[in-house]
Amino acid sequence: MLALLLLNPLGHIGAGNVIGWLWIRTRSIWLVTLAHGALNNWGQYAFKYMADSPGGNNIWLLVALNLTLFTVGIAFLLRLKRQSDV
Repeated sequence: MLALLLLNPLGHIGAGNVIGWLWIRTRSIWLVTLAHGALNNWGQYAFKYMADSPGGNNIWLLVALNLTLFTVGIAFLLRLKRQSDV
């Protein structure tokens, strides 16, 4: 449980980076709103069915998800920095 406590904020930072990248690239509030809603909906769907699966591997799934979101978010941030030459 400690792993989730420590890594969950990283997933939120990564998701925020991706949504921020979408905003900077498109300046469309509707696209950003849909992306935010899709991310929330996907998370609710995952949590709905996680309790039904046997075993204690659910925590590792959440850790992997948060690390993936963070990695993708950082990749988008680095790509944005490279494109803007800041």
